[in-house]
Amino acid sequence: MLQSVKNFFLAINQLEALTKRVLYHGIQFAAGLSCLAFVMFWLNARYYHNNANIQGTVQYLMTTIVTIIVEVVIAGFVMDHFLKQKKQNQEK
Repeated sequence: MLQSVKNFFLAINQLEALTKRVLYHGIQFAAGLSCLAFVMFWLNARYYHNNANIQGTVQYLMTTIVTIIVEVVIAGFVMDHFLKQKKQNQEK
């Protein structure tokens, strides 16, 4: 278990700088949206007495957040693969 966590952090440290920035800002954006969704959920439960429109908006927003995180991670790793491949081709 500890070895797999160590391997994960080693793999993250070997990413290109641009890839790290894309992952960082994408996950930061998704975290901001999740804070917005939480505030909307709390306001809906506290003050709007479970308004169905707000509840649907929060559910849609949470689905969008998960999609954004998945797209950012996949795009980051694909971009890292192509950046490393380009760097290897330039060294040849």
